[in-house]
Amino acid sequence: MSNKTRNAMRVALDAELMEYQNIDRKIAIRRTELSIKNIFDLDNYMVEKVGSDKDSDLVIYNLEIRKQTIARLFMSFDNEEHEIAYNRWVKGRTWAEIEKIMFMSEPTLRRRKNKILDRYAKLKGLL
Repeated sequence: MSNKTRNAMRVALDAELMEYQNIDRKIAIRRTELSIKNIFDLDNYMVEKVGSDKDSDLVIYNLEIRKQTIARLFMSFDNEEHEIAYNRWVKGRTWAEIEKIMFMSEPTLRRRKNKILDRYAKLKGLL
């Protein structure tokens, strides 16, 4: 994989991890959408199903898998990586803000960030 491709992948993974703080909200919204859809679908509303749409919905399934993968990633961190991840993907801070907070140089933070994002790519099966 070329450096240009790998950097593009890292940017996409960073954006995906930025959505981590909203995963539970997205799951709740999707469950609500399915509930509302089922109420207005009278044929399904009157007949009790064995498995609900909520349990078999692909959107919810994918969000749950992403949530579990990110949790597995966070569990693999040392203290410094955990602080970087918390500041970036939970608090939503910029990389420049994290440099100042952690008293870290830009090249050092970039190396740590790339290491974290590559580990996430491996967990997702991209590397």
